[in-house]
Amino acid sequence: MVKPELKRPYHHGDLREALLDAVGEMVEGDGIESVSIRGAARRVGVSHPAAFRHFTDKKDLLTAYATRAASHMADALEATAEAAGSGHAFINVGVSYLRFAMEHPGEFRMIFREELLNGTDEHYQAQMARLALMLSGSGTAIEPGTALPPEAILAWSATHGLASLYLDGTLREELPPGQELDAMTQVLRLLKPSSNTEL
Repeated sequence: MVKPELKRPYHHGDLREALLDAVGEMVEGDGIESVSIRGAARRVGVSHPAAFRHFTDKKDLLTAYATRAASHMADALEATAEAAGSGHAFINVGVSYLRFAMEHPGEFRMIFREELLNGTDEHYQAQMARLALMLSGSGTAIEPGTALPPEAILAWSATHGLASLYLDGTLREELPPGQELDAMTQVLRLLKPSSNTEL
């Protein structure tokens, strides 16, 4: 049985953002593969040509959604690091990374599905550079293509791996119910560096 799509008439506001909101509903509800420009238009309640005026194809639409998701994630990590202070950012930023993945699984997955995106898009690259900056702990801007230090790669790999294993369901049975984030935080503490290198 085909699931009916949510359709809400669009009247005013930012159509581009409304279409991206619709993409979010499709990603969270039925997965990335369900996304299409026509489907987003139907959910918002506008004509297909109106949607195609904002996005040329599915890759363009997914790139815009991934860019917005990466911006949301970078905002969360930056706020966490600022609140924690330089001496505590390693664990706190890592926990924020895990929390974002757990609370926004669709956005999290989409950020890193580069095979579906236009990886050369300047807006997408800018948001990914913000994430890289948080992972490097350097406090200076990181240009696209610049290598992260080995310590940051290790921290990112471990944190992203925990998040991915949790979302895929592989790790869930190994974690105490209701305490998954606390348990994964204890794993991150094993990576805490003795130097000033931060996640």
